Amino acid sequence: MKKKLITVMIAGMLALFATACGGSGDSSDAPQNDSVQEEENATPEAEQQTAEEESAEEPAETTLADLETYLIDQGVLTGEKTETAASMIGATSGFKYADSNAEFYEYDENSDAYKTLSSGGSVEIEGMSGYAVSATAINGKYVLISSGDVSQELIDAFNSFK
Repeated sequence: MKKKLITVMIAGMLALFATACGGSGDSSDAPQNDSVQEEENATPEAEQQTAEEESAEEPAETTLADLETYLIDQGVLTGEKTETAASMIGATSGFKYADSNAEFYEYDENSDAYKTLSSGGSVEIEGMSGYAVSATAINGKYVLISSGDVSQELIDAFNSFK
């Protein structure tokens, strides 16, 4: 009796699996609940709409490389690129171009160095007592520091980067 019960249960489970896996997708075989089908069809659209709303609320995160590309596209950076020792002034990364007399840095906006620069102060260069830098322009987490004359066109392009 026990073997027959187990055999019937296994046969029933196989029938359920075969039905679930082998459906033809033809709606004429079995009646469907239209409201459930509409919800299933609406879900991807709702998810897409939610994703669009989130992207509209938050601007895309930019990188220092994006800033560099933008400035090159604007025609305000020329010469050879050099990486800088950004950590010496509290930045996370930086670069400069030989012909621009300007250095570009990315900062953590919560860092003390960034707060000092953004409030108009200067940051001492690590290991070089008495030498400090101050910001020529600040655009969000990016700071432009000049080491000579910098064109207004370069400053304007830097400030317009988003």
